[in-house]
Amino acid sequence: MRYLLLCLFVLSFSLGCEVQANQDLFDEARFLYNQGKFTEAVSLYKEIIKSDASNIEAYLNLACLYKDLADYKRAIEILKEALNFSKDARLKILLGRLYYLSGIPGEGVACLKQLLSSEPENPIVLLYLGSCYEDLGKLAEAEDCYLKTIKIQPYNTLVYLKLSDIYYQKQLFQEAAETLQDVVSLDPSITHIRQRIAESLEKSGNFEEAYRQYAKCLAIYPEDKFLQERLVRAKSRLGEDFFKQKQELTSKRRRRRSIRVNPSPFAQAAPPVKVGIADMGGLIEFKCGSDFRIIDKQNGKTLFEGRKESIYSLVFEKRSIQLKNISGDVLLKDLDKPFLIQNKSNNSVISLFDIPIGRGNFWAGWQDRQYRGMIEIIPKEEGFQLINLINLEEYLYGVLPAEMPADWPEPALRTQAIAARTWAVKNLTRHTHQGFNFCDSVHCQVYKGAGVETRRTNQAVNDTGGIVLMSGEEPIEIFYSANCGGCTRGGIVDAISLDFRFPLSPLELEDWLLGYPDTFCNQSGERATNFRWVRMYGQRDLEKIFDKFNIAVGKILRIIPGRRAESGHLLSIKIEGEKGTKIIEGENNIRKILGNLRSSAFKSEVKYNRYSQPEEFIFYGGGFGHARGLCQAGVKGMALRGYNYRQILKHYYPDAEVKKIY
Repeated sequence: MRYLLLCLFVLSFSLGCEVQANQDLFDEARFLYNQGKFTEAVSLYKEIIKSDASNIEAYLNLACLYKDLADYKRAIEILKEALNFSKDARLKILLGRLYYLSGIPGEGVACLKQLLSSEPENPIVLLYLGSCYEDLGKLAEAEDCYLKTIKIQPYNTLVYLKLSDIYYQKQLFQEAAETLQDVVSLDPSITHIRQRIAESLEKSGNFEEAYRQYAKCLAIYPEDKFLQERLVRAKSRLGEDFFKQKQELTSKRRRRRSIRVNPSPFAQAAPPVKVGIADMGGLIEFKCGSDFRIIDKQNGKTLFEGRKESIYSLVFEKRSIQLKNISGDVLLKDLDKPFLIQNKSNNSVISLFDIPIGRGNFWAGWQDRQYRGMIEIIPKEEGFQLINLINLEEYLYGVLPAEMPADWPEPALRTQAIAARTWAVKNLTRHTHQGFNFCDSVHCQVYKGAGVETRRTNQAVNDTGGIVLMSGEEPIEIFYSANCGGCTRGGIVDAISLDFRFPLSPLELEDWLLGYPDTFCNQSGERATNFRWVRMYGQRDLEKIFDKFNIAVGKILRIIPGRRAESGHLLSIKIEGEKGTKIIEGENNIRKILGNLRSSAFKSEVKYNRYSQPEEFIFYGGGFGHARGLCQAGVKGMALRGYNYRQILKHYYPDAEVKKIY
């Protein structure tokens, strides 16, 4: 009996040691994978399989790693080997996906159909089964799978993109356009499909909406000559009467009475700041809410006095500016030095019309905006610069509702107000070489002036007046983004408890990015694609994007991940083409070069056709923004759970102190 117990103890001890040894190998492989050392990570997973041939997690991790490297043949071999002794559904799901990506849709259908009886509502099974059917030309079956997927995941943009392709193939152009517009509603950052929307609308005879889409495309890509031609064509089809009516509506809106504002209670204590608004090349129309002055900035002399609510224009001609009234009469000319527009009333705003915003971004366009304070105009060689002179607290009035929805909980608004103030105090010299403190875009903080102010957001600024986050006697270097996707770049998991341990293995990262874990920033009622998103490009679409960045690698073969931050955000990628390779370093560069992806926390897949030629590139990821510091969606989630602004700030900035500086 003693001998038997001793044998059992030895066996148990031996098994325990083996389990611990394998766990150590898993941990080391996880680390190597995130360092981009894939060969070493592959060797470790193979070592685990050699010591424990039934370890499904090792097989899945190894197959996922091979998939990341676009080595689908080896990934399929690994999964087939595991299926010899296991019926784990994850093996078949991944195998079906790999068959589709490898250009073997028939095998994919056979594999994935087997899962429908046990997992009839698995969106990944339905999506990839539909994709296989579409590859086989079975459009009715594909459409059925896609529609079922949409019922389960109504926010999955990839399904809508694929469904729109079916409608386009069937020449159902209105349906194709509507489905693509659903994509834009879900994720407006997907800009490359807008041209397809415009073309579909044009083919369906909806010229008015086609014109709007071409105009939006041209705002994003202003140098695109093809789009310029299409816009002219769409414009001619609408006729002069359409644009005359449109101009009358615009003029009526601009003649409405200007809003009134109240000064901040901290206006005297807050430092003055300058905000760069725009560089203009031609003209800008404006009006003031009260009688106003145009002042020579150098000597303070009044150059002109204007009437409230009347529309004027500043017109650039031959290195100087002219002031004109609504009738086109010249009121001032030869303005070749900096000057100011100043309301006589502190409760009034200055309205600027058709300001260009967001060039090259999905939010590009033109807007009418209203501003507190003064507007400084600086003549340049080829136009003039517009700068808003304002105090810091009233600047925050225009930042807070631009950075966070005004209907979010009060603790969230107060948290954002303190974060925005801290950023501003810390970065007062960010644009001094250009003659101002901050720009009004995401490069600094989004600032939209007085026109977006609300009672709730102004109150949040007032309630936290002068409060910043400090480290000792200095404001901290602060960052924030829209949605961290569940884990910030600093490794702060945006949840109270979670089953994921960062950094993640290949399989865990797959589950993380395809899943919807319970985190503070996974918010129902908010745009789901800020938390989890998908982007798909055809081969030519991606090549056109790369051409803009002079990435000359020829036909794109694959995109290989490199190093990752602890949170899973990529720090480098390798683009492989027929004529060479290109390494891209840095989170922001990666996102830009891949078409302004929502974040750099993503995985990519290349879809091959039956001739083993790449034809599609799919990216799926988590979060919106750089994920450094504070997660704005997470702030809302914490506020809804009862946290106050001090507790929220402590979660994201554990080493900082809340202090009032004025």
